[in-house]
Amino acid sequence: MPDVVGFSYPVTHALHIFLGLGDGTFHQPQTIVFSSFGLGGTAIGDFNGDGLADLAVTMYPQNVVSIFLNTTMTLHSLCPRSRYPP
Repeated sequence: MPDVVGFSYPVTHALHIFLGLGDGTFHQPQTIVFSSFGLGGTAIGDFNGDGLADLAVTMYPQNVVSIFLNTTMTLHSLCPRSRYPP
């Protein structure tokens, strides 16, 4: 089973990453809280060209995209976010 990314809004403004265990179940979620930002959407891709799946999150009304760079073979270990535009 692949990993799942979702978010909760408007109550907590949090992103939840559920890593698949391979048997149809998941680890407890890794949660990232975004204070008062509205989360618009998510995308997974190799944004820095290192061959690992990274995570992009759009936020409004700031019109910002945050990129979380992956440092392992799963989305388990994400580097601090980079904001675009800064």
